[in-house]
Amino acid sequence: MGKDSSKDRPGRPSNPRKFGPSQASVRVAPGQTEDQVLAVMRSILGRPRAALRETANLAGAPDDASVTVAVMPRQGRRVVQIVVHGEMVHLQALLYPGLDGNPILENEEVNVSEESQQHGLGSV
Repeated sequence: MGKDSSKDRPGRPSNPRKFGPSQASVRVAPGQTEDQVLAVMRSILGRPRAALRETANLAGAPDDASVTVAVMPRQGRRVVQIVVHGEMVHLQALLYPGLDGNPILENEEVNVSEESQQHGLGSV
């Protein structure tokens, strides 16, 4: 393998995937306000200045995706639900505090379109 080993592997994209802040559009679910969601999110993350846009980054949303964020009850706690709809991927993640108080991001569902599989989307 040479300097760029991805060129030596058939079926791999020729352009490497760029990482950084997601440019996905982010909105709050109907019936909730941005202030409600931000209060819970900031409490879980322990960051008083966390922005709603960060949910797209947490979920790994592609730039062309649409992200919907909501607060929902789960086992007596308030949980932030992050739903990502994109052309290549659909995913749902939950952000909640662990028993030790540290934030947990749990992927509940990750669906990658068949033509986008084996190209690094949805990988851990």
